[in-house]
Amino acid sequence: MNIRKSISFIILLVCISCGKTISEVDPVEIKQIAAPQSTHPDFPRLLYTQDQINFVVDQINRRSSPWYPAYTKLISIADSYANREHTATADFHTPPFYDDKDENINAKNGLASDSHAAHANALAYALNGDEKYARKAIYFLNAWSTINRTITENDVNGEATGTVLTASGLMSGFLIAADLLSGQNIWPNEDQIKFRAYVQNILLPAVSSIKGKSNNWGDWGTYATAASYHILGKKAELKNETERMKVRIDKYQNEDGSMPQETRREGNGIWYTYFALTPMTLGAQLAFNTVGTDLFHYESPNGKKIEKALNYLEYYENHKSEWPWYQMKDSAPDKDAPSDLFEAMNDFYNNRYDAFVKSFRPVLGGYKGTRVSHTGWSFPTLMKMPNRKPSQYPDL
Repeated sequence: MNIRKSISFIILLVCISCGKTISEVDPVEIKQIAAPQSTHPDFPRLLYTQDQINFVVDQINRRSSPWYPAYTKLISIADSYANREHTATADFHTPPFYDDKDENINAKNGLASDSHAAHANALAYALNGDEKYARKAIYFLNAWSTINRTITENDVNGEATGTVLTASGLMSGFLIAADLLSGQNIWPNEDQIKFRAYVQNILLPAVSSIKGKSNNWGDWGTYATAASYHILGKKAELKNETERMKVRIDKYQNEDGSMPQETRREGNGIWYTYFALTPMTLGAQLAFNTVGTDLFHYESPNGKKIEKALNYLEYYENHKSEWPWYQMKDSAPDKDAPSDLFEAMNDFYNNRYDAFVKSFRPVLGGYKGTRVSHTGWSFPTLMKMPNRKPSQYPDL
C-alpha cells in the first residue's frame, strides 16, 4: 500500500469512528496547514509577527481550542468575500455621524467591508499559504491604491465631518494586510510600490492631520500614522510616534484610569472609552513588535498606565449603574465590543479579562452585530499568543 493510500485509509478509519463519511468531513478538519515564511525581517510586525503566526498554526494543527474553532471562523469569513467586488472611490468622504447616522454608515460600509476583506484574506494566506486568499487581499489593496485619490474631511460649508477619523480606523485594515503580504513573493513588487505611494501621498497626510487631537481622534490618528510609517519603512518616524503614544498616556488619562475626553460623552462615555483604548492598544502592539517598547506596562511620570484605563473600562462595563458620568442601568456585556479589546489584552495581563470574554469565544472583533463597523482587534481569539516578549526592528 503506497503512502497516499495509507493516509486515505487512516482518514477513512477516523471518519468511520466519528460517524462520518469522507464526503461529509470538512476539509479544514483533516488538512494540516503550513504558514509561508516571510522573506523580509521587517514584516509582518504591525499587528502580528511571524513567530506569532507560526505559534497559531501549530495550535490549529493540534486542533487546540480556542485557536482551531477560531480558524474555521476566519476561513468562513475569508471565503464569504470570494466574489466581492471592491467599492473604491476616487474621493472618500462621509457625512457627519450625528447629523444622519444611517447616511454615515452607508457611506463607509463599502470601505469597512473592503478593508475587513483584505485583512481576513491576508491573514488566511499568512496562516495556510493558500494563494487564493493572498490574491483576493491584493485585489482590494490594488483597487484602493489606484482609484482613491483624495480623502475629504470638510463638507461644502467647511465643517469637519469625521471622514479622516473613519479613514484612520478603517484603512488600517489595508495596512495590516500589506504588512502580512510584504514579505511574500506573491505580492508583485510593482503593486507594492503603488500601494506605498498611496500610503505616502494620500493616507498618511490625512491621518496625521488628526494625531494631535486630545480625544479618540488623536489616538486613531497616531496609530494610523505609526502604522503608515511602518509600511513605508520609516523607522525613525515610527519611533517618534511611539514616543507620542507615551505622552498621550500621561496627558489624556486621569490617575484612576478614566479618560476625560471620553467620559464627557456621558451615556456614551463607556463606549467612547473603548473606542479610544482600541487604537491606543493597537499602537502599543505595533511599538511592542517593532521598536521593542512595552507600552502595555509603561507607567508615566504621573502614574498613568494603559492597564489602569483598561481596568476602569472593565469595571464599568460590569457595573454600568455606577457610572459616575451619567445615570445608566446595568446590562450584560456585548459580544462585539469591548470583548475584542479584552480578549487581545489577555495576552499581556495574565488572562486578567478571561472571565469577561470566555463566553463570547471565538471573538471576531470589528463587528456591530453582523455589520463590519471598524478595524480594531479583529480575530483576537485566533491570534492569541501568551507570554510574548518585545521584539526589535533589525538595525534600528
